[in-house]
Amino acid sequence: MNAYATLSEVHLTQLIACVGGSLRNAGAAQEAPEFLYDPAPVAGSAQYENHLRNYRAIGNFVAGNSKLTLYPRTAEQVSAVLKYCTAHRIKVFSQGGNTGLVGASVPDESGDGIVLSTRKMERVLSAIHAGSNAVLVEAGVVIDSLNQLAQDYGLFCSIKHGGTGSATAGGSAATNAGGANAVKYGVTRDQVIGLQVVTPTGEIMQLGGTLKDTSSLIDLKHAYIGSAGSLGVITQVELKLHPVPKSRELAMIGFDTYAEVDALLARMQAAFSGRLEAFEFMDGGIFALSVGITEGAAAVESG
Repeated sequence: MNAYATLSEVHLTQLIACVGGSLRNAGAAQEAPEFLYDPAPVAGSAQYENHLRNYRAIGNFVAGNSKLTLYPRTAEQVSAVLKYCTAHRIKVFSQGGNTGLVGASVPDESGDGIVLSTRKMERVLSAIHAGSNAVLVEAGVVIDSLNQLAQDYGLFCSIKHGGTGSATAGGSAATNAGGANAVKYGVTRDQVIGLQVVTPTGEIMQLGGTLKDTSSLIDLKHAYIGSAGSLGVITQVELKLHPVPKSRELAMIGFDTYAEVDALLARMQAAFSGRLEAFEFMDGGIFALSVGITEGAAAVESG
């Protein structure tokens, strides 16, 4: 017996109803604000491109198959979806910006799982002003979009990695994303004050946050940070905000051995007393590849 159910038309109709949509004609591809449905999806098609596949490395990707992508806008809708899927043994693949390089958010090849995307949960829920040290956002808020708002007040969220142009707050928390400036600020776990999460059985939980003193309790939010959706779906994130540094200096230094790189990092951390914001290493192969890509881009622009 298959441990999971087949995604029938009844299930499709009920799941779409969970997010406030309606599937009137199950035989044709449909796209609506609440869902994306195709009975025969193709990973390379434009509308499914970013849901059914994920780049693992340059020129390589992992691909999956799913007839249905849901776009909930509230935690209550996420709860309804997860409750239904748990009760009927339907696989759920949660996605934020789908910018990770390991394919963890890509559905499998069966076609009987659904994609639950938090992209339309994109509200900033607390006001940002000069002196703010935290902000509450929905899971689908893109980190770079948040920083565009915060920069007007001389602030920024320190989560900064290769995917932040489209990576979301919820996805970054779910994967505990790092980045070059983790040297100073830490990884995503160090920037999360609180979470709202929905469990597989539909419970909505508030974990941590500035409005509740949880110092005497087990801090369960850390169980969800880095769990990659295996324990539930993150729907809100409260993040730290930091003052933008008044100035930055950038240096590129070449070395002959790995040992010299380690030694330099230790010296700089000691010399700058916590002011070293980022430190990134590229070996010869990666450096050559980067130069080739940027030179190619420059040639296209000039041509």
